[in-house]
Amino acid sequence: MRIEWPAAQKARRNSRGFLRRLGVTALALTTLSSPLIGSPGDAAAASPPTLTDLWNGDAHFELYMNRPMDGQSASGSNIVVVGDNWYWFHRNVVDVAAWKLGTVVEKSTDNGQTWSSPVAAIQPTAGTPWAQMVTDGNFQYDSASNKWRALMQTHDGSNPWTLSYFERSGADPMGAFTTPSGFSNPAVDAKEIWSQITTAAGTDSVDIPGGTNLIFDEGTPQIVAKIDGKYYVTFHGASSTGGTTHGYRGIATTTDWQNWTSAAADTIVDQYDAEAWNVAWNPGGPVGVGAASILYDDGYYYQIIEGADVNLNGFAGQNWPMGLMRSTSLTSTSWDNWSGNALFPATGQVIEWQYPTIFKDSAGVTYVAMSKYAPENEAGFRIYKLAAGAPTADSSVLNTVINPSFETAYSWSLGTFSRSTDRAHTGQYSLKSTANGVNAMTSSPIPVQPETNYRLSGWIYKSSNSGNAYLDMNDIAGEASPGVNNGSGGVTWTYVSQVWNSGTNTSLSLRCVTDSGINAAVYFDDLSLVKLEPGNTVLNPSFESFDSSSPVWSSSAMSVSSDRAHIGTYSLKTTSTTAANAITAAPIYVQPYTNYKLSGWIYKTSASGNAYLDMNDIAREAQTGVGNGDGAGVWTYVSQIWNSGSNTTLRLRCVTDGGLSAAAYFDDISLAKQGDTTGQILFGTGLEPDQTALTWSDTPDAVLNVSNSVSSVRTGETSRSGNSSIKVSGTDNSSTISYSDNKVFDVNIPVTSTTKLSYWFYPLNENSRHVTVDLVFTDGSTLRDSGATDFEGISMHPNIARGIVNTWRQVQCNIGQWASGKTIDRILIDYDQGPNTGTYTAYVDDIAIVN
Repeated sequence: MRIEWPAAQKARRNSRGFLRRLGVTALALTTLSSPLIGSPGDAAAASPPTLTDLWNGDAHFELYMNRPMDGQSASGSNIVVVGDNWYWFHRNVVDVAAWKLGTVVEKSTDNGQTWSSPVAAIQPTAGTPWAQMVTDGNFQYDSASNKWRALMQTHDGSNPWTLSYFERSGADPMGAFTTPSGFSNPAVDAKEIWSQITTAAGTDSVDIPGGTNLIFDEGTPQIVAKIDGKYYVTFHGASSTGGTTHGYRGIATTTDWQNWTSAAADTIVDQYDAEAWNVAWNPGGPVGVGAASILYDDGYYYQIIEGADVNLNGFAGQNWPMGLMRSTSLTSTSWDNWSGNALFPATGQVIEWQYPTIFKDSAGVTYVAMSKYAPENEAGFRIYKLAAGAPTADSSVLNTVINPSFETAYSWSLGTFSRSTDRAHTGQYSLKSTANGVNAMTSSPIPVQPETNYRLSGWIYKSSNSGNAYLDMNDIAGEASPGVNNGSGGVTWTYVSQVWNSGTNTSLSLRCVTDSGINAAVYFDDLSLVKLEPGNTVLNPSFESFDSSSPVWSSSAMSVSSDRAHIGTYSLKTTSTTAANAITAAPIYVQPYTNYKLSGWIYKTSASGNAYLDMNDIAREAQTGVGNGDGAGVWTYVSQIWNSGSNTTLRLRCVTDGGLSAAAYFDDISLAKQGDTTGQILFGTGLEPDQTALTWSDTPDAVLNVSNSVSSVRTGETSRSGNSSIKVSGTDNSSTISYSDNKVFDVNIPVTSTTKLSYWFYPLNENSRHVTVDLVFTDGSTLRDSGATDFEGISMHPNIARGIVNTWRQVQCNIGQWASGKTIDRILIDYDQGPNTGTYTAYVDDIAIVN
């Protein structure tokens, strides 16, 4: 098939103030069986909603399939649809200790609802560019040549990342992919394509990193289309300069998978494109983009892409959303942003959404598949289906209910209920019952986060007023059970909802229930269980659940109002010209020695006066808001990170003072835990100028067969946070025994059974994987010789390699398990290895010892 494509759309001026050039439009396309390539002009008979409908606000994604599994194995996912068969490619962990990753494939014959056992597709192989990892790639079936193609991200354990190319003959991908005869992998050497792009001043690819040829790591490739004999492939890149990492997306062409030419003179997407997303970015804004997936639909290329702030490593409190963009030109450097971005919102988790694949099935229905990495009890592989109807607070990607509008029978045990087309709140179907005292229940448990607020909601239609119809949680203690009671709700769709705190629950089952004299048909539709704010400890944070006043907020000078709202219908309003506040009616429980983010949205009708959030004047409280002279006529996001110290409870306040002269509004208040409990911090440093400095630099405590031993702070080289880290380097001169144990901190830290060591390190070559933080105790013993292991079960002795070359990784060890009752006398950074010789260089950052 040869298709003429529309002309390139007009250029835009980005936030750096220069005009970004557009790429050329595609001229002719060869369609391939791929999750990423749509056939322009193909229309399903049922006319399912399109991405244009989504773009215009007339469709939304809802959860279609949820496969619980560890986040690591779910990563690197992509789906290919060939006829009625779906193929799912994803990671497998081959060797945890050596951190070897491969790729497997599973098959579904029922549109992704159930899957076969995994079959190895490509696995790490000694002596190849994928000796350690072959993953996070892209697969497609070329029906013209009856051949499967794969372009994979590969790593040999010591050199930089590359891309390698594989094939498998025939229509069945359930087996091994191999390098084609006569082909030389890697297909893309490190920086082979980025070096062609990052050449001209005045482009994002040069201006953001601060120089030419500073972007590396061609990765997460996508084979988008074959146009006039050329394959168009997109890929990510990264730069790390001045202590800051940035992410980019580029595009190139190839005819033979061996020779590559950049297809655009700059990045096609980068941090400037994400600036427009409705995300409460951390200070500094977004730092870039990552994995992406493109699908052609209705005359546009639609792209779903990861965005991130702070860095590209992933940590609690970081924003890692996914946005939707589109362009009429595949090689454009100016993609339009969807007005509703982010499509998959930021939630403060550790890289929660990863590796999107946007695709269509044989009926033309659109889906997005991705891995969900965090929180841990929600980890797995998910597929979202494009459904008709505008997105709402309940019908969105945050809804955890599969098949919430009963358009299929999947995921529900119906009992005496049935799916019916008699009436529906949205779509074509609802769930119908004509019996009394019966229920229908979700067939699989829905995972929830403990101590987290959710809203259970739905729509119920009773054909008469008699009897009760409601939703519940299968009689668990403290369940939510919103519904329509006996004597009301006849002959109308009624919206029901209830805010519920999960307590200690980690999963639940939902039910639709009828009882107490139902004598006519009852219908249920559009059910939803939505996390109100990931980790938010504030009840009723958006002031939506109330009669005449909010039940969990107490105030005489503020009231709930529908005048304006940031999200939903209501907010908290004050017009008092004297100091006023609203306070949470009951204490909010917090974990001691834990980081929390206090945040919210504030609207001031005029600039005068102060409006802020605080913690009712407790010692060292968080206080964040909009000051006098600022914030008139706009919703302003405010936030502050706060450590709870020894506190176990607090009350939050919304406060105005300082001469407020017109109405102020508060909405979407949140107090959310940021990662694990920090514990009582006994020692911590990120090596920045205002933090704990080294006691010793370049000072071995013991050294043998190592020369030029270095252990000192470097600024502006490589760091995990901030601008500084400890550089550890030297030359190993012996193939039998070599070590250099370098003193860095003089301390006096007692160890209890709950004491934990944590640090981050970045090895530059294979030898550098033998660098570790060590502890010397006052009795002369050491951590390395104690038998201690880290959280992954790897010995804390440096002669055991750990980590990944050119990658920041966190190492954590419960040192109290091996050293309780001892006292740490000094902190060392050790190198120790027997077999190999040569240089080693690693960076160590963010060292902490906590209880």
